Parts: sequence; C-alpha cells; structure tokens
Amino acid sequence: VTGVVVLPPGSSAGHHIHHGVESGYVLSGEVEVVKDGEPGRIYQAGETFVTTRDHPHVSRNPGDVEARTVVTWAVDAGVPLTTPVP
Repeated sequence: VTGVVVLPPGSSAGHHIHHGVESGYVLSGEVEVVKDGEPGRIYQAGETFVTTRDHPHVSRNPGDVEARTVVTWAVDAGVPLTTPVP
C-alpha cells in the first residue's frame, strides 16, 4: 500500500505498529520518528525513513508547518495497515 500522509503542525500518528515494513520519503516539512527503545530522529524534506515489522513507534510533526510524506507499507494481507499500541 502506498499513500501520502499529511501531518499538521504538532500532530502525531500515535503509538502504533505495522505488521510489515514501512518506508517513507519526506516531501515537505519535517517528521520525527520515535521507535521504542531508540532516540527519536527528525527527518527533513528529501530524507527517507524505515520502520521494521511490529516495532512500536510514533510518527509526529514537531514543526510549525504541515509535513507531507509518501509512504509504502509492505504488510501482511488481511491485517490492518496500522495497529494502535497502548
């Protein structure tokens, strides 16, 4: 599945996992990805990020302008694209 994710300033996709690999490219703005057990990293326009199968993480926009990413998820068939994690 491939799509464009738009994150308004200060917004978050919440704490979640994917049952597969997520690969993203930041089109504009900046996106912070915080993977459980690792320090967060901010990605700028033109940079790519990857999250691995079932690794809990949060994607958020720490900036003051809208962030846009194009993301491809290679996930198992028949499961939700995103599963919230408490």
